[in-house]
Amino acid sequence: MLHYVSFRNFCSFREGATLSFQLDRKVPAGISSKKGIATVLAIKGANASGKTHALKVLPFLASFCARSFDQEPESRIPLSSFFDNQDPSEFEVEFTQKGMLYVYRLICTDKRVISETIFRRTNARKTKIIERKDNEIKFATKEFAEIAKIKIRSNASLIATSHQYEIAAIKPIRDFFSRTLANVAFAGFKEKFATLEFTAKYLNEHQELLAPISKFISDCDTGISKIDIHKGKNNKGEDAFFPIFWHEWEGKEKPITEFEESSGTKYLVTLLPQVFLTLKAGAILVLDELDMHMHPLLVRKIISQFTDPETNPHHAQLLCSTHDSDVLDQLGKYRVYLVNKHDNESFLYRLDEVPGEMIRNDRSIIPLYKDGKIGGVPRV
Repeated sequence: MLHYVSFRNFCSFREGATLSFQLDRKVPAGISSKKGIATVLAIKGANASGKTHALKVLPFLASFCARSFDQEPESRIPLSSFFDNQDPSEFEVEFTQKGMLYVYRLICTDKRVISETIFRRTNARKTKIIERKDNEIKFATKEFAEIAKIKIRSNASLIATSHQYEIAAIKPIRDFFSRTLANVAFAGFKEKFATLEFTAKYLNEHQELLAPISKFISDCDTGISKIDIHKGKNNKGEDAFFPIFWHEWEGKEKPITEFEESSGTKYLVTLLPQVFLTLKAGAILVLDELDMHMHPLLVRKIISQFTDPETNPHHAQLLCSTHDSDVLDQLGKYRVYLVNKHDNESFLYRLDEVPGEMIRNDRSIIPLYKDGKIGGVPRV
């Protein structure tokens, strides 16, 4: 599970910022799990305030730590500093993987890694197990001795490189970073994880996902009784798969193709496989613009898949942004971050960091937000 991710000099965030899933003992029992780690964080803010930039951090680290060795040796590291200044960017991630707590620190520019450090905590003691400075590596325990034999590249992470050399000791750390799904990357927001045709093909190969997706959509009272996947031909004459949406009318079922179906329903079909796969794997899902094409009640339903222990037994986590204000009261002050921008610099804070007694657990947050009393709203 992800505990927190901190970053500095990244995109529109010049000074330090942190997204923390950690919940202390003051958090009501109905919100906090036994682990003291939230399963959902939502980010709200005005347009162009920095919400997407904040969401980019985790996908960047996940891609860099898991797959950067796949890049060409001379490729730049896909990150942007604040207004492209020459100072290095800094990152820190704390997470648990298979019962072990790790801390990963990275300092780099878009041209090279300056340092990587990995800590591991055992018996309440945090120990530095690997340290990289430029392309020199030091390790603290014999289990990482093989790392000394590898050839490191300036634009590739130690973790991804060790994986390429099949060093088993690094596998738990890489596994954590490789289990992040996101609809936002270096280039920004991607409206869909995949095309409807690709999703239909995937669901045809993974029929176990089709039933819960069909049930989720039919439960939302969209008029759909079930969804089938059919095989046909595309405009090139190649085999292709496409969904058929069955609607009930006068006691009969009528098949509807994607060309007649609503954009909201088609968006759900491409989104929900990512949701259910994340829940099944106990992984992390990063979703920008969660409320796109969806009614606020549908947004609440998707969030509840992660907050309900029955639907989320493996403690999967959702990090999302949304303009839907209902999430303020659904998630409360411990699981919502606001982003403000001043002089083109973004600032991030969790609602329980707002001083005073203005935000309370027994009072709606929405009026405070709409009145601009806690920030995160546009100037209109």
